[in-house]
Amino acid sequence: MLLTPTHAAGRVLDGRKVLYDQNWNAKKEAHFVQGVKDGPYKEFDEHGTTRISANYSNGLLDGPFQAYYDNGVVGVDAAYRAGQLNGPYRSFYRNGRKKAEAHFADGFLDGDYTGYYRDGKVKTKHTYRMGKRDGDFIAYYPNGQVKTEVKYENGHPEGAIRQFHPNGSKKLVGKYRNGLKEGAFQYYSENGEKIDKLTYREGRITAYD
Repeated sequence: MLLTPTHAAGRVLDGRKVLYDQNWNAKKEAHFVQGVKDGPYKEFDEHGTTRISANYSNGLLDGPFQAYYDNGVVGVDAAYRAGQLNGPYRSFYRNGRKKAEAHFADGFLDGDYTGYYRDGKVKTKHTYRMGKRDGDFIAYYPNGQVKTEVKYENGHPEGAIRQFHPNGSKKLVGKYRNGLKEGAFQYYSENGEKIDKLTYREGRITAYD
């Protein structure tokens, strides 16, 4: 590995620096101020394709951040503040379709989150509050049918939970209390027949029918 400066200040890294591999292909490009990363930063693969584009301030990621697939498609589009993810966050599949949309605050997921299947259909929708799920959670099958409905409070499921088969018929009806299964959890076949029934108390099975 060779590090070639365009500026130097004694032995302390200062200014723009480029890290090359043994074939003199640029691997990383960074800017330093008195030995600390400060300014634009990039990483490249062996073909010269940009894989990461970011910015540093006083040694910490700060500002726009993009990560790329080897085909040049953006994989992550986000922003940092003082080394923590902060602000809108989007991730993508290799085909360029959205994989997830979210929001961060001081490094924690905070706000609405939507996950997508590769074809662009919604996979999950829920809300975070400082890194913990909080509010309605809905998961979908690839055909768009609702798969699971449940509510979260402070990171734990709370209240009724309903699950469905891909054809839309009920699969499960149950309830959570303080993040633990409580009471009857009734399971159904795709044609609506009751099959198994488990009864819980504080997360432990007390009966099976």
